[in-house]
Amino acid sequence: MEHLGVDLNATGSVMTRRELQEQRRKRGECLTCGRKCFQKKLFKMVPITDHGKVLEGRCLNCKPLEIASDNTVLPAPVEVATAKDMRRFQESQVSMRRVAGQG
Repeated sequence: MEHLGVDLNATGSVMTRRELQEQRRKRGECLTCGRKCFQKKLFKMVPITDHGKVLEGRCLNCKPLEIASDNTVLPAPVEVATAKDMRRFQESQVSMRRVAGQG
């Protein structure tokens, strides 16, 4: 339902495939599925990354990464640990030491 009517132009008539692709290109969307892949700036399109969906402007649904070998490095999201996360980690380490000391 989310894609209902996206292939209609302003007058309500159905767009051709070429018109639809051109509209998606101007909006910074994947030409195939319409997922947002680029941030539109004043005079340029900046590739975006939406982890698991878009990687530097490449739609991973339509153009998945090819994994050539076991040594291929895939990008992953990075989150900075907060003070709360660090306290929780330290508490779990202390409790694990207590359990290991009893066994």
